[in-house]
Amino acid sequence: MSDWITLSRQQHAYQRLKRRHGYGFCATHTTAPMALAELGKVAAHYPLAFQYQNGHVVPVALLGTTTNLYVAPNGRWLAGYVPASLRGYPLRVTAQGPQQVALEVAAEYLADTDGEAIFTEEGELTDAVKPAFQFLVSSEKSRQQAVMAAQALANANVLVPWPLTVTQPDGSSFTYSSLYQVDEKALHALDDATFAHLKGAPLQLAYAQQLAVSQLSELGKRAQLQAKLAEQQAPDNVPENLDGVFGDGDDELTFDFDN
Repeated sequence: MSDWITLSRQQHAYQRLKRRHGYGFCATHTTAPMALAELGKVAAHYPLAFQYQNGHVVPVALLGTTTNLYVAPNGRWLAGYVPASLRGYPLRVTAQGPQQVALEVAAEYLADTDGEAIFTEEGELTDAVKPAFQFLVSSEKSRQQAVMAAQALANANVLVPWPLTVTQPDGSSFTYSSLYQVDEKALHALDDATFAHLKGAPLQLAYAQQLAVSQLSELGKRAQLQAKLAEQQAPDNVPENLDGVFGDGDDELTFDFDN
């Protein structure tokens, strides 16, 4: 777990941001929160579910059972799309008020000499950091929209516990204990007024979650690959043709979160 530092023009005027290499930082993450604007891309690559976090119901992408099956031993991402919540690391934004956010950095990525400058001499974010900040702000806005949509589904009582059990490569089974899914029968049994209230983002999220159940097989594919890599004891021996199997992993800090 990283220690986070709020960046300040005064305190960090001359410090620098070290570059992240790969996704080893989230090797233990088994879920990733989702932004509403990336719903289509996430549902095309990952199973979707809901979790209660800090009193809020949050739509998440499932990444593994006890570890993140989408991260190779060398930190490479094993899918054609990386959830937006992971792409901005080691930076993140946190709310400081209704219209204010703070930019934070994982402490181990803050340096005195190595990496990119964070602030210009005038105290503004540099061209290297500003796009990441803008991406994070847009991403967080869209994530909150996803949370609101999920909450609407919860308020309509169409989310039910999902004791999902998956079989692992060694033949053992793993059961998730804190997931929720959309109850299709409950959704279709809603009265007209309640159903109409869910039109738009809530229904899009509900249908996407149901369709993305088909992506559960993707967890198995990655688990089998991880097992092979472990047997070979070669963390860098990721197949050269991996892009043709899983895609090259969208690592860009670009996404149209306004549409």
